[in-house]
Amino acid sequence: MLEIISFDASNRQLLSISLHIRNLVFVKEQGIDASLEFDLLDTESKHYLVYNNETPIATGRWRKTKDGIKLERYAVIPTWRNQGIGQELLGDMLDDTLPLQLEIYVHAQIGAVPFYKKNGFEIEGQTFYEAGILHNKMRYTLA
Repeated sequence: MLEIISFDASNRQLLSISLHIRNLVFVKEQGIDASLEFDLLDTESKHYLVYNNETPIATGRWRKTKDGIKLERYAVIPTWRNQGIGQELLGDMLDDTLPLQLEIYVHAQIGAVPFYKKNGFEIEGQTFYEAGILHNKMRYTLA
């Protein structure tokens, strides 16, 4: 049974679990430099953890920027991908951010663009590199 928990960085235990998932996915799996992944913006972000029973399997965060609400650090442990977990997490994040009535956007890795398109995001601007990986900026349009 899935459970999604939201928290802020003051909850050091939950943040540590989230950082562990991000390390597994972004640093170890994708080869992103740890200094880029752990960017010191966690204190100004709202975080999420997805649990299957008592096992943490996914995480994400959002924060306010000059452009609106940026959804980011969205990571699902490989063995749990393609099972609808990311969509559940995205749904909770949107439920929390839509009432703020600000633009919602992501910097989506090229491989994740179809996922975000399927969930109401549209590409904005040109493809660009971030952390050595091709990305597209995408804005949420179904609000």
